[in-house]
This record gives sequence, C-alpha cells and structure tokens, in this order.
Amino acid sequence: FITRSRMTMKIPQKLFRQDGYEHREALFGFPPYGGSIAQMVYYADSDLCGDTIDTRKGYPIRPLDDTKKMEPWPTPFILMLDRGGCTFVQKVRNAQKSGAAGVIVA
Repeated sequence: FITRSRMTMKIPQKLFRQDGYEHREALFGFPPYGGSIAQMVYYADSDLCGDTIDTRKGYPIRPLDDTKKMEPWPTPFILMLDRGGCTFVQKVRNAQKSGAAGVIVA
C-alpha cells in the first residue's frame, strides 16, 4: 500500500505550483492521514549521517546570537537534506533527534 500526497511550496513564489508536487511518504513512522503539515523548511548543511547535528548551520540564514553563530532552527520545522551517505532511516532518525517535525530527502 503506497500513500500519495501533494506537497505545496508557498515561498519562494517561483516554486509555487497550483497543483503542488507529487511525492511519496515514507514507508515507516506514522503518516498524518487526512491532515496537513505547514512548517518552515530549512536546508541542512550536512548529510545527517553522523550522531551530532549542528542546528546552527544550514539555510536560510538566520540571525546571529551573542557568540556570532546563527540561531538554531526554530521549532517546529521541516528539514530538507541531500540523499546519500547512509540510509534514509538513519537520516530521518537524526533529523528527529535535532527537533525536526518532518524531513524532505532531495
């Protein structure tokens, strides 16, 4: 059984499509049947294969704190990351540990 849904990008405007983007949900975890998720998306400047995730890196750029480092990703958030280096499950588990409410593997 494959669950299909649509992903809609609102910002940046050039990525907006009226009908959204087709994608497949993960085959593990608890899918949000009949619901929706609307959160900020941050791009991880890491493959998320290691045990330590620096939540002060990545994009978009965020304000700097007193130590001149970017503020952590504000929760809740969805984390976009590159494929490769380890399994999707390992990437998603590490993203979950960093506070991500969802993950997009590109």
